[in-house]
Amino acid sequence: MAEYIKEKGFTIQSLASDPSPLLEGQVWYNTTSTVLKGYKAVLGTGAWSSGGALNTGRSDMGGSGTQTATLAYFGSTGLGISVAETYDGSTWTNTTSGTSTRHGGGSIGQLQTDAAYVGGYSAPPPPLQSGKTEKWNGSAWTESGDLQSGRQGFYGGAGTTAAGLVAGSGPADGATETFNGTSWSEVNNLVTARQYAAVCGLTSTAAICVGGYGIPSASPYSNGPGSRVGLTETWDGTSWTQSANTLALGRIESALSGTSTDAVIAGGSTGDPAPPTAPTATAETWDGTSWTSVASMADVQKNGGKRSSGGSTTSIVMGGGPAGSVSASEEWTVPATTYATKTFTAS
Repeated sequence: MAEYIKEKGFTIQSLASDPSPLLEGQVWYNTTSTVLKGYKAVLGTGAWSSGGALNTGRSDMGGSGTQTATLAYFGSTGLGISVAETYDGSTWTNTTSGTSTRHGGGSIGQLQTDAAYVGGYSAPPPPLQSGKTEKWNGSAWTESGDLQSGRQGFYGGAGTTAAGLVAGSGPADGATETFNGTSWSEVNNLVTARQYAAVCGLTSTAAICVGGYGIPSASPYSNGPGSRVGLTETWDGTSWTQSANTLALGRIESALSGTSTDAVIAGGSTGDPAPPTAPTATAETWDGTSWTSVASMADVQKNGGKRSSGGSTTSIVMGGGPAGSVSASEEWTVPATTYATKTFTAS
């Protein structure tokens, strides 16, 4: 015991009974049981569970909200659609459709009642890169200012319909734009240009961009075949900073939700974007410094749209599949942190 105290450099109380109330990080020696004890947080283990099925299976969609109040909008069933649906935690219900048919665009907004679909491919023939923005207020879609340049192949976005951000495009473009509720403005580009990357963030001044389909010169950051990249960049409201830590699995067209310091990414593809190949059901969480592999989804879904404000502890992924063939949704939940008394072995 004396050696333990000397090495660690702090004093451990000797008590006849366990203290009350217990405090996280507290360590004591129980003289009655002659046992060294401590009180620590026990993190829950995350798991995926089945959610309700969309009325219209689709890929390349937008998503906003939480597990119990979600909005899915636009997307592709092989062709672009304008269909929107709301979710109450068990059932999806059709709501007012958008004014245009698009897929492969970005989405901003954190609520079921506050969202916008940005850019994407407009409906054929032929499909064109769109700059259109449509905002949702909970009952109707209205057109707002266009992007400075039309783009497609960018997933998610950050912020709200009053202050939003999107980044990346195709082909292999690093363009970033911010939205003030009315118009878009070009700001500093991504460090590494790419398309089919995922972006998330609760505000337009703190976001994260992950994965994507880069160019061959991006190979130092490639964790998958070819130029699928696992790199991560964070946005501070002025510029992007590239992290030295990459995804365990480089991927494109993934579902990403959370903040720049607390996020979860799931699904996507490790193959080519057109036609989509090598879908993955794997998932990873981000703590602001590094990625950690966690449990995989039950179904191999790609191109999933989603949005959750719960960071790495709650998320919902819906749809996906080739030609929008998947209607299922899956929900990611990490149980609340619990606390427990731990017994240490002293020598």
